[in-house]
Amino acid sequence: MKIGAILPLTGKAASVGVSVRNGMVMAYQNLPPEVRRKLLIEFEDDASEVKQAVSAAQRLMSSAEIDLLLTVFSNTGNAVKPLAERHGMPYLS
Repeated sequence: MKIGAILPLTGKAASVGVSVRNGMVMAYQNLPPEVRRKLLIEFEDDASEVKQAVSAAQRLMSSAEIDLLLTVFSNTGNAVKPLAERHGMPYLS
């Protein structure tokens, strides 16, 4: 399974996005090795900007072959959700 995580890694909300990314990486590292081999996480920065989030979602869905799309904030999530739905992509916000 490959997760595409769109987070604000730069910009005004970077502290939140970096904390979420660090938590995801820590949780991933604590998984048993046999589970880690089956799970990949690809991070994209949206700087908490709608246009960047949509571009990141398009990039992840077209080239990264992800199985699940994840965002953090409602502004970017609301912009990405219709795109994910059109592509039949499971989505969490």
